[in-house]
Amino acid sequence: FIGFNQFTSDKFLSRIMQPYSGDYYLFKETEGGAKRYYKYEEQDGKLTLVDKGQVMTVCGTTTDGIVMIPAGYTVETGKVVAGTGYAVEELDLDLQLYGTPDIEQIAGDLYSESEEPEKPTDQDGEIKAIGRIKLGEGATVQVTNKPVGQYQWEIVKKSTSSEALAVKGAKFTLTSASTDGSTAVTYIGESDNTGKIIWSKEKETGQSEVVDSKDIPKGTYTLQETNAPAGYIISEETWTIVLSNTGIKITKPLGPNNTQNVEVNPTVTSEDGKKLTYTFYNTPAYALPSTGGKGIYWYSIGGTLLMMAGALILYRNKSKKVRGCRRA
Repeated sequence: FIGFNQFTSDKFLSRIMQPYSGDYYLFKETEGGAKRYYKYEEQDGKLTLVDKGQVMTVCGTTTDGIVMIPAGYTVETGKVVAGTGYAVEELDLDLQLYGTPDIEQIAGDLYSESEEPEKPTDQDGEIKAIGRIKLGEGATVQVTNKPVGQYQWEIVKKSTSSEALAVKGAKFTLTSASTDGSTAVTYIGESDNTGKIIWSKEKETGQSEVVDSKDIPKGTYTLQETNAPAGYIISEETWTIVLSNTGIKITKPLGPNNTQNVEVNPTVTSEDGKKLTYTFYNTPAYALPSTGGKGIYWYSIGGTLLMMAGALILYRNKSKKVRGCRRA
């Protein structure tokens, strides 16, 4: 949304921004700094951006101040009167893929705290960037959206008996927190032969599709183990996973009666430092000997020898009784 408001002093005359009405241009800058203009044209029943070269071409016209700007493009309005106040707000954003925008005013009238006029609001009371157009100058507002999945993350299942022992077949649920009346979403996970949990989500057709962890929308989730593989005890540990614009944070309860929360520290498993691996442990239902130890073999041999000795003693006792009866 782009809005303008006229004022004649250092104070805005009205608190309501008027939507920009008029032509606008859409361009990209080349490496040499030249502008290449684009225009929406209908092709095969769809609106498509068509490259118009360096000829300044009107992309479209708006009457309500709303302009559609694809990522990587710049929108430019027609000239406005010096002294005009401006406001820019991002309206339509896929919050499942992106977080709230970071807006930086690069040029234009940037007030100091002592000079800043009373900030206007639009009809919804939200303004993301404001300023005033100076004579002979323009104002540029840069909006940067950070993808939620900028950090790759994974959870692997391992045994408490050995860090090198991956646990296959453990099942989990990853459930989003229900806020503002939204419906909770649950992902189903199962560890593969490397211990990595593979996530899936049920589609409307009833079939499941695999979901990459980086494609899971930002929000707060609860991780719980629902089934442990044979030979392991199901974990009662519950993790809270928060996915945000800045990455991922995982906490788990600890201490008496689980009254404290501690952060689960990941292992960085990529050269760029953006792939994080978290380890979820399972406890074996019975203790196994460590690799390279004596194992259960000596215990098995010893038990077998004891059984044989017992059987021999029993046989000899029976033989003595039989000989005693014959003599009588």
